[in-house]
Amino acid sequence: MKGRCFSVGKLTKERRGNGPERWVLDWRMADGTRQRVALSTDRRVAERKRAELVRSRDLQMMGLGTEEGQERKLTEIRDLYLNALKATASKAHVVSVTAGLKRIMDSIGAVRVRDVLPHRLMMHRTARLTDDISVRTVNLEVGIFKTMLTWAVQAGLIAQNPVANLVPLPQRESTKVYRRRALSEAEITRFLEAARADDCECAKRVAAALTIESGSKGAQPARASGYVVASLRRDRRALRRADSHRLARHRLRTAGAGAARGEHEVRA
Repeated sequence: MKGRCFSVGKLTKERRGNGPERWVLDWRMADGTRQRVALSTDRRVAERKRAELVRSRDLQMMGLGTEEGQERKLTEIRDLYLNALKATASKAHVVSVTAGLKRIMDSIGAVRVRDVLPHRLMMHRTARLTDDISVRTVNLEVGIFKTMLTWAVQAGLIAQNPVANLVPLPQRESTKVYRRRALSEAEITRFLEAARADDCECAKRVAAALTIESGSKGAQPARASGYVVASLRRDRRALRRADSHRLARHRLRTAGAGAARGEHEVRA
């Protein structure tokens, strides 16, 4: 069949089993395989479905099969993109991307890829800026949506990205909502003092925890300061691992005292 064009197939009315009569299409797919498929009980509906199947086949044979992808639903593209993203991105990033896509898709109101128009995203950006959202945040949201459609093109799901030429909004100093600046000398001093106070408080809590766990007396806060990070993370295993040498010595002393006491009782 190579080099030949396939026909539109033949529609025949058939009854299968006890069911109603249906219009069945006998046609060939793009790879030349013959197929018989029941389309509908109504002839007009069956003819429309045949036209869609034939169009999809012809596009695929001409190397334009992805044109059909423009009819895909955005929710389908989104789900496939998020599943692929989970394999390469962190959980927090996936959650952020999911929220951004939901916000944009709810705003533009597009159902299928062909419904996505650049001016709808422009209207979304204008609405977000009206809500005192920074330009950087708006560009990130739109960028997430563009990245999803670009991935769909690379994956062969759609033929083209309808918003590929949408340019991000310019970011100037006047458009920043939260402007970054260096800390003043007074702020640095207060920050360091608060950090030292927090370290001392954490060291005291860790010293108390070590005293309870090991049964020792008078654990020094200065020595326990090395466990501040582990205390903040509430990782008891890290505490025991970091203090394993001291606990081992304590157990040896306890075992030695017990053995000596037992020997003394035997002699008595």
